[in-house]
Amino acid sequence: MSKELVPLKIHFLSASNDYKSLPLPKCTIKFNDVVLAEDIGIDSTVKEYQISIDDDIENEHKLEIFYNTKNVDIFDILPEDSNNPNGKIEYGVFINNIELNEILLDTRSVILGNISAIICEKSEYDTDGFIHYLKENNSADQIRIEDDKCIWETSSNYLNLENSKYTFTFRTPVYLWLLESLLQ
Repeated sequence: MSKELVPLKIHFLSASNDYKSLPLPKCTIKFNDVVLAEDIGIDSTVKEYQISIDDDIENEHKLEIFYNTKNVDIFDILPEDSNNPNGKIEYGVFINNIELNEILLDTRSVILGNISAIICEKSEYDTDGFIHYLKENNSADQIRIEDDKCIWETSSNYLNLENSKYTFTFRTPVYLWLLESLLQ
């Protein structure tokens, strides 16, 4: 079999779905470094794209979703929420499910991807509020330092930090990859 176009569907769920007056979070979506959509507004919807894969050849593929919303642009207009540590409602998007060629990869039961974000410069490690929060919650191991930057990485499907990125990697043949994933 040669390369063929297959549907890739990404099911999104907006964290602030009840607040229709808020602007939509913006994301850029890439598959194998090819931009599928750039700086698009994401609400609770399904985005569908055609991607080219050869399911008979062993190969690794990467889906990346970049969160483009600038926190400074949105924070002041978010409604208050005393139950949230930052005092505001949650604002961002969940990658609720991914379908590849009509195969549903249920992310509600298993987190399939990773979130990463540059939090601050290495020199700000001891004073950064988010890193302080992670330390207080025994999650400092989610921070790594690379190129003098503090980078947060976690297994999650929720994008809400400025310049964060969701990465989902899979291999072809898809059925073999799914079988291997289930047996782990």
